Amino acid sequence: GQTWAEFGPQLARYDAFLCPTVGSTEIAADVHDWVDPITVDGVEHDVNKVIMTFLFNGFSRCPALSVPSGLSGDGVPTGIQIVGNPYDDKSVFRVAQTLEGRVDFGKIRL
Repeated sequence: GQTWAEFGPQLARYDAFLCPTVGSTEIAADVHDWVDPITVDGVEHDVNKVIMTFLFNGFSRCPALSVPSGLSGDGVPTGIQIVGNPYDDKSVFRVAQTLEGRVDFGKIRL
């Protein structure tokens, strides 16, 4: 729809789009209802705006994968999501391999 109409042409200019896999490290493990908002530091958030994978997994036909990106200040593992153009799985794997080969994410604390 409208989101893809705006995002698709931007993505087409690049091999991949990088973003956090999840926009918060404070989502409780027992959250099961993706309709109700979640509260982080006393502020309510729409989970669909925090979980960055939803747009790509559900609607776009874009391959996406996540690679580890280090640990948060609280020691929670974090990830970088790599999104490719529709059906361009090879580019996504190539970018992931390059990132994992050049950056020691195990030593990074965000």
